[in-house]
Amino acid sequence: MSRPHCGRGGALSLERVPEPVYNVVIMGGPDDDFGGGSSAATYGVMRGCVVAGRGLGRRLGFPTINVAVTGGVPPSGVYAGAVWIDGVRFPAAVHVGERPTLGDATPVVEAHLVGYQGEAGGREVTVRVGRRLRAVRRFASLEALRQQIEIDVQQSRDVAQETPEGRSRGAGE
Repeated sequence: MSRPHCGRGGALSLERVPEPVYNVVIMGGPDDDFGGGSSAATYGVMRGCVVAGRGLGRRLGFPTINVAVTGGVPPSGVYAGAVWIDGVRFPAAVHVGERPTLGDATPVVEAHLVGYQGEAGGREVTVRVGRRLRAVRRFASLEALRQQIEIDVQQSRDVAQETPEGRSRGAGE
């Protein structure tokens, strides 16, 4: 199977595809975590390109990457997960779905990467989601949203510390 790569405009493209493969590959089994079980279970893996966002996460103190994916994605929610950029793994809080606090009904995949300091625009990334932390919901204010994101990021750090690869990476950075 050929690997996806970022094309012009940040869209994900696939080169040769010898069998049915989607831009988002859901990999799972009987131990998948759909809402609160073992932190080691993985719901799915998505590959896509980082595209420009609104910059709101950065203004709230939690910069995010926005990932252009097509095809199926995990159910809406906020997940503890990990993102690989240039082969380096970063623990992440991953949001999948609409952004009702912003009045935006367009589904997105965005992630805050713990310890990442660079610019990821235009790069291909792999996003793995694991433990579902909560449902997507509307907040009364941007400050209330910021406070919840702070909790989500801390929970994502905690989940990463529970896994062998998280401990070796230093998820508490």
